[in-house]
Amino acid sequence: MSNETAAKEPAENPGVANEADLPHCVEDNGFAKIPVDPPKKSSLVLDFADVDPDEEKKIDHTLVFHTLGCSGDAAHLQCGHMVAESMAKQEASFLYHLGDVVYKPDATKSDLPADQHNLYFHQFYTQFASYKENIFAIAGNHDGKAAKHGETDAQSRIGHFLANFCAPKRGVPDDAKDPEGGKLVSSRLTMNQPYPYWRLKTPVANVVGLYANVVNGGQFDNPKKGSTRQYQWLTDTLTHLHEKRQEQKKKCEPLHAIILAVHYPPYSGATNFTQRGDPTLSVHDNTAACRPIATWLEEAFAETKCYPDLILSAHAHLYQRITFTCADGREIPCIIAGSGGHSPVEALFKPCAEGSKPGPAKPTPFPVVLPGKYQFPKGCSAQVEAYDETHFGFMEVTVDLHHQQVRGTFFAVLNDDKQPHAKDAFALDISTHKVTTVKVEGP
Repeated sequence: MSNETAAKEPAENPGVANEADLPHCVEDNGFAKIPVDPPKKSSLVLDFADVDPDEEKKIDHTLVFHTLGCSGDAAHLQCGHMVAESMAKQEASFLYHLGDVVYKPDATKSDLPADQHNLYFHQFYTQFASYKENIFAIAGNHDGKAAKHGETDAQSRIGHFLANFCAPKRGVPDDAKDPEGGKLVSSRLTMNQPYPYWRLKTPVANVVGLYANVVNGGQFDNPKKGSTRQYQWLTDTLTHLHEKRQEQKKKCEPLHAIILAVHYPPYSGATNFTQRGDPTLSVHDNTAACRPIATWLEEAFAETKCYPDLILSAHAHLYQRITFTCADGREIPCIIAGSGGHSPVEALFKPCAEGSKPGPAKPTPFPVVLPGKYQFPKGCSAQVEAYDETHFGFMEVTVDLHHQQVRGTFFAVLNDDKQPHAKDAFALDISTHKVTTVKVEGP
């Protein structure tokens, strides 16, 4: 299916008439404009060697990095601090944040720079002061909302994300300075990612980061305008990575891992994902072109013949490990690592209705919940292999070229000792595209 065809195909659900008709768990957000265009003549690639050359030299054939999302919290900062301090006890090359770096208090209506400065100071720079490695990020919906109440685009939240993670060059961030005394709380520099969607290149893996904007369930391009700019960049990027893999195969070289990161999860076992994963539930935008994130990804994979080895997401404040199985038998582990600190940890089986109580737990594995009118491509399926709806925590991801594996371990932070406790682990064979569960020992 061509990009333009994909963008113009109408959805069965025409949208919701007004806010009162929205299901309780659905987010009332329209598509938010990125205030700057992508740099011209840029493939939107950042080489890790240009960020941290000393650490890049240590990677050799094995890369270890951390990942999590939804770490900010305007009211309960101690949970995110606990996770960050737990991660700091381990060695890793960097942290890849999956979005929702900061959250605005519900009672605060303004998105003025002073308000955003306070959020980043407390929920990012102070919170991660103990974590000394570089932090890369994709924007979540709470990082990307447009300015409201008469403020300008320059004062929107996505603009503040750009200032901290997509700076033209690295430097001392204003948001790391105490708003009251001006003292720096962290030695962390701004990051120089090329754009909110971009590719991180390392010696053993490429991480393709997507920006799913703020529409309920996620959307890559503006449905109101029928744009396909980010989708086109994704297919161009996957085509390039597929060609590189073909070259590696011909030369009998180890295959570099392909990891895809997107804030909104394409698959979930959550009871409320029927609503929370459906982008046609919107009152602001023309929803004719809105389709679930999973559909856009699956079509990009099929079009380019390039499938990621691992998909990382967040948004839901809990941990899930899902296996997506393609029609050809290929397996892709899909992680939801949204328990990075935002309180409370979500209940997986709670329905969308306001005041509802969680339903009975299901033994794993069990099929994922389908959003809206979504249906799997013929022969494909997905099931939940493991989940943790009790603890905050983070993922450790290892790319091992010697063994041609991508391994992942979810570490829970059980109490105030700030020690990481392994709760779930898996291994993917890059050559055979098969996933195995790895036994973990811990409390």
